[in-house]
Amino acid sequence: MKHAFAAVRIGLAFAAMLVVASPSAAAPIGFIAFDAGQGPTGDQNAFSVTNLSGGFALFPEFQIIDPISFTNWSLTLSDGTTLVDSTSEVSPGVPLGAIGPGAFLDTGGLPFANLLFPSTTQFQSLTFTALLSDTTFSVMDELGVITTYLATSATISATLLPLAGGFLSGGETALLDIDVKAVPEPATWALVVAAAIALWRWSRRSRAVARA
Repeated sequence: MKHAFAAVRIGLAFAAMLVVASPSAAAPIGFIAFDAGQGPTGDQNAFSVTNLSGGFALFPEFQIIDPISFTNWSLTLSDGTTLVDSTSEVSPGVPLGAIGPGAFLDTGGLPFANLLFPSTTQFQSLTFTALLSDTTFSVMDELGVITTYLATSATISATLLPLAGGFLSGGETALLDIDVKAVPEPATWALVVAAAIALWRWSRRSRAVARA
């Protein structure tokens, strides 16, 4: 029996090697931007986050068909100011929650006040960091083929830098990419199990020959 367990362990180790060895890729899930002419009066600059997963997937570039939220997020400005998700235990009380699929806007369809800045405010950079609500998700390509992927990290981040000059002026965007690896398909797992059984049978035959 212990040899059977050993064979199974070898098979599982082989499966883990398949996951690790699978080529990594980037799966775009949305973008961040710094836009001019925003707010109720149209004379402010605004930081925005757009999550294009689930029902907001935008083919062919944004192909994640499972809804994923950005949680425990933070926005760090170049002047040292940091805004955080109010669901985070790091700094509660900020009236901003997790970012689900779609554009991150208030109930009036406008950027949140905390993400609006006077047009005269100057930033050299803006860095957005968040945790993914799920690290396993499905991606559908242009042919309708669905593949399951595993994020190599639960953290996602992107930094906005000026298009020109030393400060953000509006119009800057940056993709939010998830580094992923493909999850082995059922057929691959079946191959692993078959290999484990073959190892076990080979082990039994080897012991029988040795005893003879």
